[in-house]
Amino acid sequence: LGFAWPATIGKYISSYRNQKLGGEILDILKGCSSGSPAHSYLCFKEKIKPVLKSNSVSAVMGTLESLSTETETSDFSGRIICHSYGHVVGETAIEVGKELGDVIVECGRSCGFGCSHGAALGLLKKDKSLIENPSKVCDRFDAKTSFPGQELTACQHGLGHGFAEIEGFDLLGSLGHCDKLLTERGKIECATGVFMEIFDAPTESHERGQFPEDILSFCKDLPEFYSVVCMRNSGAQEFKRSNDLERAFATCSRLEGDLAKECSESMGADFHFFFKGEVNSILNSCGEGPDDEVVGGCINGAIFSSLVSDPEGAH
Repeated sequence: LGFAWPATIGKYISSYRNQKLGGEILDILKGCSSGSPAHSYLCFKEKIKPVLKSNSVSAVMGTLESLSTETETSDFSGRIICHSYGHVVGETAIEVGKELGDVIVECGRSCGFGCSHGAALGLLKKDKSLIENPSKVCDRFDAKTSFPGQELTACQHGLGHGFAEIEGFDLLGSLGHCDKLLTERGKIECATGVFMEIFDAPTESHERGQFPEDILSFCKDLPEFYSVVCMRNSGAQEFKRSNDLERAFATCSRLEGDLAKECSESMGADFHFFFKGEVNSILNSCGEGPDDEVVGGCINGAIFSSLVSDPEGAH
């Protein structure tokens, strides 16, 4: 009678649970690290299901992000990519019966919103009738739920991933579904998801599409609205393809006016995630731009990514 738990006991229990979950997920990652990347992700997807049934999405994602940071040098043969495995967690959480709104809130901003992207994709795969009114999928986030409202755009981006998969990675057919979204911002975010799923294949569940040698000519042949989206991201796509900063910045330089500036900003936005927010790497890469305006635009893009990735809006 009158006995009270020490104030620190909750921390010990929490720490034990985190260590236990960390060990469990680490074992899964190691056990799934052999074979092709596609095999690794499929293996992870099957083995993470029971973990998601007994743990929150936020606990799983927090653990995954910590493991990704801690193993950055060895990188499990290059395959523990936080964003990609985050996609798998989000998609699988929907498969095991969790509700989309709750999943996206629990996904948070970890791993570059990969979990949120996967969750929206998972719901579309689970209920294909939503393809006719896709805005309903992200309705919960129509009002800004937290600064600066990235849950909504993450959901819309995830729809693009889903459309690409449903359409068998046909670009124009997938973008046609993005047209059903009600806002211009929603269509843009959806289109970036389509491009990412087809040309970057984050979970490597299918062969990546290939841009032609001249990315800008390819972009200009698309329907006008999506042509602009493609051109804005052309420098970033060139860098992902060739890992050549000079070629990437040269691609942006071929654009005119605001598009050239937006292209360099898009590169910087990607650099933030590519270099995991490491300032010197971002500055050095942006510094390869041909002039101060391009360099400044690139840094602005990186700052924007750091802003939307942090729940407090910290830089």
